[in-house]
Order: sequence, then C-alpha cells, then structure tokens
Amino acid sequence: MNENERDLLAEYAKVWPQPINRGADVSTKTITLEIRGFDPFCIRLLDRAAPQISQALLDQLPFEGRLIHSSWSGSGVRALEAMDFPEVTSHENSTFFPTPGDLCYTVGHAEFTMFYGDASPAMASGRVLNRSSA
Repeated sequence: MNENERDLLAEYAKVWPQPINRGADVSTKTITLEIRGFDPFCIRLLDRAAPQISQALLDQLPFEGRLIHSSWSGSGVRALEAMDFPEVTSHENSTFFPTPGDLCYTVGHAEFTMFYGDASPAMASGRVLNRSSA
C-alpha cells in the first residue's frame, strides 16, 4: 500500500462508523432492570467496548425514573429524566442501527434508550447522527 492509499484509508476511517461490537466477554457486567408491570430482567453492559459510558451508568445506580416511548425513533423506551454524564466526552461503540436489546446512550442528549424492535434514532429535527451502545 502506498502513502496516498494509507492517507485515504485514514481519512475514510475518521468519517465511517466502526462496526458495533455486541460481543460479550468474561468481564462484561450485567444490571437488573425492574420496570413496573414487567418481570425484572438483566441486560449486559459492553464495558470493554464502551468503558466510559458503562462506568458512568454504574456510578448512577440505583436509578429510579419514568419511561416514555420514543416519539421518532421507533421501538424503544427512554428515561424521561436526563442522565447527563459530563465525564463521557466521546462516542463509544456507536451505531446508526440499534437492534432489539440494545441500551444506547446519546452523548449530547443526556439520554439512554432501550430498544425492543426496529428503530432508527431520530429527533423531531431529524435523524440522530451517533448513538453509543453500553
């Protein structure tokens, strides 16, 4: 590979999202969610792929709040209360295409969304450009 090709690949890597890592490993942590009207269930935090977001969420526990359905994003619910994590300064493990079971934190919007079906993150003003899965 010549220098021009390396430069082009480096520029490409800056703008093209990396594939999301949904894999688990031995160090992956789980948390239990208790939502009124549903049986408690566990979710896996991808703490290796999204260490800042995972730790910020763990530091907020226990968290009690209200859920509302996503208005523009599709099959998801999010906490009505903001979850601002000033220590999270960049997107981690970003995806444009959350799948059922993804718990995503939106940097800059201070919200977690839990997806349970087809979704495409959006706001009233249009599509959300980055989501971070934790």
